[in-house]
Formats: sequence, C-alpha cells, structure tokens
Amino acid sequence: MMLPTHAPTPGSVLRDRFLAPLGLDASHLAAATGMSVGLIEGLLGNAVRIDDEIAACLGDFLGTDARFWTGLQSQADRGLLSA
Repeated sequence: MMLPTHAPTPGSVLRDRFLAPLGLDASHLAAATGMSVGLIEGLLGNAVRIDDEIAACLGDFLGTDARFWTGLQSQADRGLLSA
C-alpha cells in the first residue's frame, strides 16, 4: 500500500532550499527584494500565497524563473484541495 505524499509547500522550499543554504533569513530577503518582513514571514509560514508579483521578486533575487514559484504554489493548492 502506498502512503499519500504531499508536495512541499512554497514556504518550505524557500526556507530549506534557498534561504538556509545561503545563510539568509526573512529580514535579509526582505531587504534584498523590497518585500516586507511580514510578507516574507507569511510566505515562510505558508500563510501568504505566492502570486505573480511575489514570484517575480523571488525569481529575480534567487535566480529562478517566476514560474518555478507559481508552479509550487499551484501544487500546494492542489494538495490542499485533495487533502
């Protein structure tokens, strides 16, 4: 029997694959992107959804395509609907 798997959340990917390896926190990311600390903390806690504007800011700073972030958000949204 296979156990259900859940897609990683955008916040966990941001924290674990980008911020932690770079030694950054919400304050650093906020200062570098022009987003507020509260918004970044909301992203990290999965209380804020990633929209096109946020995806573009993250992509510009982290060297990723904005579609990477919107795709993660879509996967997370689908996971919530099927849970």
